[in-house]
Amino acid sequence: MAFLSKEDSFKIYNKYVLDRRNIYIVVSLKCNLSCKHCSMESNSDLTIMPDNYIEKIINQINNKWSVCPFGGEPFLFPEKMEKIANLCYEKNIFFHLNTNAFWAFNNDILNLISKLKQVCIGLSIDEFHEIPIENYIQILDYFKNNKNITFWLETVKNHENEERLDVLKEKGIEYVYLVENINPVGYAKKNFKFENKIRNIKTCNNRGFEIRPDGQIYILCNYHKNCKVGHIDNDIFENLRNKYFRRMPKFLTSKQIELCCLPDEIHNKKWDDRFYIEVLSDSVT
Repeated sequence: MAFLSKEDSFKIYNKYVLDRRNIYIVVSLKCNLSCKHCSMESNSDLTIMPDNYIEKIINQINNKWSVCPFGGEPFLFPEKMEKIANLCYEKNIFFHLNTNAFWAFNNDILNLISKLKQVCIGLSIDEFHEIPIENYIQILDYFKNNKNITFWLETVKNHENEERLDVLKEKGIEYVYLVENINPVGYAKKNFKFENKIRNIKTCNNRGFEIRPDGQIYILCNYHKNCKVGHIDNDIFENLRNKYFRRMPKFLTSKQIELCCLPDEIHNKKWDDRFYIEVLSDSVT
C-alpha cells in the first residue's frame, strides 16, 4: 500500500483534470448513506448501469484519459468495480474512485480489492459520512503490504474533521488528504446556506464527462447538473471534448452561474489555507 503523494496528486490534476480527459462513470446513485453535503443526490434514482455501457465507455478511450466510478457508493457494486478496474488495467488507463469505507470488515470486498492492480482509492472521511474511524484504520492496515493499491483521504475541512485525521496520525498512519469544497448543488444546496464569493476567474470548473446509468453523457460541472451533451451509443468522447472544451461552452457562459464558497457554518475560519474552487464569473466572454 502507498499513499498518494502531494506531487503525484498535482500531476494527476494537471494531466487529466486540466486537460478535461476525465470520465466519471455513474454506475448507480444507490448509496448506503444519505450525506447532507452530497452533490449527486444519492438514492434519488436506483437505476444501475448495464455492463455493455461500461464496456463501450472503456473501449473508446485510451491512456490519455482517466476513469472514476462516481455517483452513489461504488462498492455496493463490487463486481462492476472489478470489471471497470480490469478493463482499465488492460489499457493502462488511470483508474481511481472514492468510497465511504463502509466495507472495511466485509471480507468479500476486501478480497476482491486485494486482487486489483494499479488502483487509486480515495477514502472519504468527514462528519457527514457517519462511518466509524475504525473502518479507515482497518482498511489501511489490511492493505499495508499491498503495492498495487494507492490511497488518499478526502475530507471537507473543518475542526471536527481535523481531529479525525489527527487520530490516524497518532496511530502512525501517514496520509495525504485532498480537500473538497461543498458545492451548491444536490442535497448540499438544500441543506446549507451559501455565500456568494466572487473571484475573477475565467475558467470553467468542469472536470470532464459524467456518464449516467442510462448512457446519457453530461459535462461534469459543480454548479449545473444538467449539461447534457450526448449518449454513449451515439457519441465519441474525444469528439465531444474537441467540440466543447476547446473554447468555453456557450450553454455554460450564457447562463447565470451561482458563485460558490465554503459555507461558513461548516468551515472553521481559523484554517488560513481554505480556498475556493474555480467558478465562472460574469466577465467570461
